[in-house]
Amino acid sequence: MATIHRATLRPSKIELLAPWIAAQPWAPAGQARVLGAYRFDDRDGRVGIEGHLLDVSGRTLHVVTTYRAAPLEGADAFLIGTTEHSVLGTRWVYDAAGDPVALREIVTAALSGASQADLVIVDAEENEIERREPAVRVQGSGSVDPATVEAAGFAAEIVHVLDGSAAHDDAVEATLSARWGDFDDAVVIAVVRRA
Repeated sequence: MATIHRATLRPSKIELLAPWIAAQPWAPAGQARVLGAYRFDDRDGRVGIEGHLLDVSGRTLHVVTTYRAAPLEGADAFLIGTTEHSVLGTRWVYDAAGDPVALREIVTAALSGASQADLVIVDAEENEIERREPAVRVQGSGSVDPATVEAAGFAAEIVHVLDGSAAHDDAVEATLSARWGDFDDAVVIAVVRRA
């Protein structure tokens, strides 16, 4: 279950992501429009993990971010920026490709066949306000019992451009796929290989 505070962010997520996306070699030029998002739970409850689907110039992009209460040591190259959360204070926002917590959870979901976290909106006192249906449905391809999955020894590759051409070779152990909007076909958003 992903707990989301009813809060304001300054800058907003899209304001923070847009210039970072524009600087990436895989991103086309253009204005980013949000299509939807999904969340994964950090089993230790310290790191927020959120996947974003965006339309930029007619192409669907996928960016996974993490939210932390303090800087992640050794991950300066993956820092997208900071934002002020009206309930939680300063949050350091990272590209999940450089955050071991996010990569562990992506690997685990893909190998175990798990789906995204349930979304629960809470107030400043952590009281549940509502449960929200995710705009993006994510599903792992694996069939391993989640209790027995050990993410060590595997590596996740986040697919940034969702054009259906994600590399799928004999080394791929599992995938993570998404559905959103009126789009019925699942699209691979991450692949997991043995490290």
